[in-house]
Amino acid sequence: MIEQFHRRLAALKADYKSSQIAMAELDAKRSHLRDTMLRLSGAIQVLEEELAHAEPSRDIATTSDAPNTLNSEQSPTPIHIPAEIPLPSTYEILDANESL
Repeated sequence: MIEQFHRRLAALKADYKSSQIAMAELDAKRSHLRDTMLRLSGAIQVLEEELAHAEPSRDIATTSDAPNTLNSEQSPTPIHIPAEIPLPSTYEILDANESL
């Protein structure tokens, strides 16, 4: 009986350590993904602003009597990027792995 407890304790400690490693990897991936999304959001915003400024100039250059206004299709749409990206908890990940 004591030997079973020792084996179970060793198995639980090994599972706990592997879960810690998996959590650290997920945290790193989450951080990298968040940074990537922020860069993409910034690039999208810059390009939309540049297009908003460039398109009226192009219209004026191509036709002399074109009005200097943007239509609703040309106006930039703001993009909301959440500061926190929800990830499943360690228990949800472990439960999902057990069902495989």
